[in-house]
Amino acid sequence: MTPIEFAQRCARISSRASAWAGDVLDTSTEKPARREDVERFITEMRERLNYIEEKLNG
Repeated sequence: MTPIEFAQRCARISSRASAWAGDVLDTSTEKPARREDVERFITEMRERLNYIEEKLNG
């Protein structure tokens, strides 16, 4: 993985996390976050991080 590819992946992760944050803030901030939403976020981020790790390890 080149530094450019790594930076692109980091930017995509950051962008997706930011989108998630914006979506959450568009909903009620008085209630706890829905477990299903948090689990979907974790799954999505984990998949993206696993991809980077796979590229790193060849």
